[in-house]
Amino acid sequence: MRTSSPPRWVVLAIAVQVLVPLVALFSPDLPNRGGFQMYSALGTVRMTVLDDDGHRLRVDPDLFAGIVRPELSWLDALPDYLCKHVPDAATVEVSQNGDTRRATC
Repeated sequence: MRTSSPPRWVVLAIAVQVLVPLVALFSPDLPNRGGFQMYSALGTVRMTVLDDDGHRLRVDPDLFAGIVRPELSWLDALPDYLCKHVPDAATVEVSQNGDTRRATC
């Protein structure tokens, strides 16, 4: 019984599916949407919510559960969102991947 090798386009398609993410993996701009790490939890989102006296407030995880994905930038939207939804919030600070944004409520 003779087996034939796959067509060249199949080999090329598989090679592209492996090579493109592999090249993106070693890109200096990480995480990269084309790389294997595109949905990894590289980086974290940290939130600090303070009241008028400077005491840290507890933030109900139900406010943001499921929406804070680390591959997206939350510096613009999350501080204002927390100001609106956390009672007694006076200052909100959000840090992500070395950048920080502070909002006064």
